[in-house]
Amino acid sequence: MWNDNETKEDLIDFKYLKDSINDIIAQEHLLPSTIGVFGDWGSGKSSLIKMTEDDHQKKKDELIVKFNGWLFEGYEDAKVALLETLIEEVIKARTWDTEAIKYISRLAKRVKWLKAVTSVSKFGLGMYMAVQTALPLDAFGISTKPFDINDYIEEKTDEKDDLVDKGIKEFHKDFAKLIKEAKLERVIVIIDDLDRCTPPTVIATLEAIKLFLFVDKTVFLVAADERLINYAVKSRFPNLPSSDYDVSQDYLEKLIQIPVRIPPLNEVEYETYINLLFTKKHFPSDVFNPLLDNLFENNGDPYSSKLNYDNISSFIGENNEEIKDDLLLTKLLNPLLVQILKGNPRQCKRFLNMLLMRINMAKSKGIELKKIILAKLMLFEYFK
Repeated sequence: MWNDNETKEDLIDFKYLKDSINDIIAQEHLLPSTIGVFGDWGSGKSSLIKMTEDDHQKKKDELIVKFNGWLFEGYEDAKVALLETLIEEVIKARTWDTEAIKYISRLAKRVKWLKAVTSVSKFGLGMYMAVQTALPLDAFGISTKPFDINDYIEEKTDEKDDLVDKGIKEFHKDFAKLIKEAKLERVIVIIDDLDRCTPPTVIATLEAIKLFLFVDKTVFLVAADERLINYAVKSRFPNLPSSDYDVSQDYLEKLIQIPVRIPPLNEVEYETYINLLFTKKHFPSDVFNPLLDNLFENNGDPYSSKLNYDNISSFIGENNEEIKDDLLLTKLLNPLLVQILKGNPRQCKRFLNMLLMRINMAKSKGIELKKIILAKLMLFEYFK
């Protein structure tokens, strides 16, 4: 069976998409920039992001910050969670000099101020709900400990009054100064799983980018299903009259400047992908990795799969009947499979995992199933 998590191992030939993203990041005149990595659920958005991240991970003049709004949802305000994550990652990234520490301290206090304001709002709503329902404050996630705004603001400097006056509006200025002081060429903020969040969290996260973080030398990679982002925007403005002019799309384009869309795999690409999955299952890494490294280098015929039943022997240099049986299965099923699963890589993995699991379940009962027959029956299941 195959792991269903994101990976930096490219079995789909995402290099052209990754190179496009890297090209945008490299062009200083395009920054700051928000890049939307759009695709359906299971299309490989997180893996593409991971591959891109891997290209930048070891560059000393770049800082990568990863944020998953879904993990914080229900516990923190989206804006606060994003800004806190940013500061934590900045602090951990390197040893800072005295001047840089000053900016980090100011950024931290500004976030605490925003957190305090958010807590006040939450406290007020909780009080109202408690009165209306006669339930205790704890039922609404509100602590009964006396609230003191000074708990959120450290008084290590004489900037407290200035902080209160200017609030979070100065955050992006201090952030820009910190990047310059730290001699960073790029700050790459990766936001994944945004389409798992509720519409308010989606909008709050995107607006936090524009309001607080959109400064020179910053790049934001936002992985999401474009349809769900669009839905979140429409939910943000429910009273807009319907018309031919799509306000939600216009609003989305203001938040996401450069969309990179992952297309569904076609029949040729799907066959190559499935056959690579089977090959990885049958062969150790010292055989499979060189094969993968060389497979997409020579483009060859664009109308034929890169790896298939007919050419596998030229890659592995041996006669392995078990792998050939699996590749023959792909050859027979692929035309239907790519249509039913709409060229989706994750759906393909799930289908194959279920196929192998059922064969193993039958085997444990002393029953031997024919893989090709079972696969056809499972395709009927998808039809019904």
